[in-house]
Amino acid sequence: MTSLSLSSTIGSNSGAHLTSTTTISVPQPAAYRSCSLHLHFTLPPSIFVDQYELANYQAQYMFKHWGTSNLELPVSAVSAEGSALLLNVTQPTEGSTSVNVAVPMHARYDIVAESSAVLYREALLHQPKGFFACSSSSSSPRGVASFVPDLRTEFMAYFDLAVTKFVEIPPARGAAAHDTIRLPVGNLSHLFTVELGTALCIIGLFFYLSHVSYTTWRRLQSNPRQKTE
Repeated sequence: MTSLSLSSTIGSNSGAHLTSTTTISVPQPAAYRSCSLHLHFTLPPSIFVDQYELANYQAQYMFKHWGTSNLELPVSAVSAEGSALLLNVTQPTEGSTSVNVAVPMHARYDIVAESSAVLYREALLHQPKGFFACSSSSSSPRGVASFVPDLRTEFMAYFDLAVTKFVEIPPARGAAAHDTIRLPVGNLSHLFTVELGTALCIIGLFFYLSHVSYTTWRRLQSNPRQKTE
């Protein structure tokens, strides 16, 4: 008999904007209707989620976030612990035995590389952990081993441990434990070119605005308003 399982993939393993897509297989969804379905992500310091962006996915899941929420901070300014994300996922629709969960992610600005040969740095993104949280007083599935998920204390506080039974969703057979993400980094050898380009753009914009202001002033001077009696 097919058992619970999940598998997760990254749409692109390089770049500053990523999407993690997790497929959760629930062969007998009716047995878990009284339970809540969860995914737990542990993110390295170089990868973060935008909580305002995740709010647009409320039809798929609700979420709780732990860690630095400032989107603009570079890697060097955030905790080495990274961050964590707990999702409360909408269960499979009637007649379906699986659900796909998409989570957009982004890369923080990494430490600038001193060598021109370094274009990327690698980060390990662990596969999310999946589980059901079922009330022991409801018709929770029987014959399924219970376990306690390895969550931060802040996340465990959302569950009443006295009456909650957790059911693990194991990774699919052959699923990798993590994905290796290639994140682009800045380079010190490009600093002069970037600063020069920025300065030229600012100077060019200054002269353009000066020209527009002058021509507008000349036009207004050449067409004075006629005084009306």
